[in-house]
Amino acid sequence: MKSLEQLQALQMMANSANSGITVHSFQQQDKRRTTPMFFANIGTTTISPVLDYTALNCFLMGYSKAIRSK
Repeated sequence: MKSLEQLQALQMMANSANSGITVHSFQQQDKRRTTPMFFANIGTTTISPVLDYTALNCFLMGYSKAIRSK
């Protein structure tokens, strides 16, 4: 998957939680690293560390499960 497709997939996952999460891509300074990285915000508060696609997907699934179990 390309970076834009991954960003869209993560944003759809965040939208399914109905919690106002926005996913952003992280621009790396080191051009040797080719793995796209992402992070999640609610408003102006960052709720996740900078993670790759798989890790942020797992984070969003856990976050949405925690929101539903309140």
